[in-house]
Amino acid sequence: MTNACAGMFTGINISNNMLKSGAIKTALIVSG
Repeated sequence: MTNACAGMFTGINISNNMLKSGAIKTALIVSG
């Protein structure tokens, strides 16, 4: 569980990059 916060930020980063490039239109990031 030490990577939980880093994993969340990684997910946000990847989603943001894919949204900006037009590869995806929406993203859902689930943390828990």
